[in-house]
Amino acid sequence: MKRIILWVDFLANGPRLVKKEAQQELLEKAERAGVTDIVIDGKVPYGQTTFYHASTHHISTLAGYEAWKGRDFIAEWVDMATNSCIRTHVNMNIFAEGMAGPKQGIAFDHPDWQATLIGAASSAHEYDDSATVFVDPNHLDVVQHELDVLSHVATTYEIEGIILDRCRYPNVYGDVSDRSRLEFEDFLGHKVTHFPDDIVLKTSDGPLLRELFPLWAEWRARNIQRFVREATALVRKHGLGVANYVGSWYPVYFGEGVNWASKDFRPTYEWTSDTFHEAAIADFFDFMMTGCYYHEVTEEEAKAKGKPEWQSVTGAAKLSKEAFCGNVPFLASVFVKDYKDDAEQFRRALEAALKESDGVMIFDTVYLDGYQYWSILEEVNKEEVTR
Repeated sequence: MKRIILWVDFLANGPRLVKKEAQQELLEKAERAGVTDIVIDGKVPYGQTTFYHASTHHISTLAGYEAWKGRDFIAEWVDMATNSCIRTHVNMNIFAEGMAGPKQGIAFDHPDWQATLIGAASSAHEYDDSATVFVDPNHLDVVQHELDVLSHVATTYEIEGIILDRCRYPNVYGDVSDRSRLEFEDFLGHKVTHFPDDIVLKTSDGPLLRELFPLWAEWRARNIQRFVREATALVRKHGLGVANYVGSWYPVYFGEGVNWASKDFRPTYEWTSDTFHEAAIADFFDFMMTGCYYHEVTEEEAKAKGKPEWQSVTGAAKLSKEAFCGNVPFLASVFVKDYKDDAEQFRRALEAALKESDGVMIFDTVYLDGYQYWSILEEVNKEEVTR
């Protein structure tokens, strides 16, 4: 049976899930719709946790979530879902540790942890318009902090597994700290004359990748791989499964500093080195989820709009399949918001994801409610079961 994973983003759903009746209602809807697994947030994209831990900020410190003070969402959900057939996974946003506007989060308790970006005096935003502040994945104190928090979740709750999300760099422009320079030069075996200009330039037209970028991309990917190796071993030591969410846009994934493919995949892009495949991470996980977040479902639809074929649900799933080389199960993931006021396209997206991969991940619950699409999910799942 293919996995049908429903994602419950806490920032979107937390305010209404304050009522335990709403949590129960959500679980019952998911059961009726044929959902096999639910993902709930343990750590949100600004670094706050939905549980209490000595070295994190609780979600109730974030404006709009004060009603959660004194409460542990994971514990509540696990207790409620004990007798359900649906498996529970806890999502952890790894290197996202702060909110820029109000300067909240661990990233501001430890300013030296923040990723240093080109052209930004103090900002480590995920994107230029994002409030998320990232920390440096190669900072030893950061790594230890993230592993400690993962260990807490793995040893505290009776869950199916843990999902790693935002286990990456913020964007193509960081981290360019003195620490990263020294370690990159050690990786190269020589000094970089013009750092970071010999790697990447920030221009009004976007990033300009320079001659050292392929090796920089590999070095960053190796840093992420090193963390993934430690994190997955830690989680499995406690008997839990571990999976990963990434964006499906592999041809332009150089910004995130991750090689999410299998070690057997050999990419040949201008920005990849000859040994980029050695930094692959997919093989460390039980399964992967790739965000096939496009309104266009078929490759033909994408081409008709002047887009590459992989910028469609089907094309993205096929590219993901190619990158995993049959070594790792994966779920094509759909973004329900892409199909607002287009129920039929949502149906087709679900069907395509199920056809081209080992299941489907649906992001997010709040849109199923808002667009009244639960019945579509239920119908598609019933059709899948009868095939």
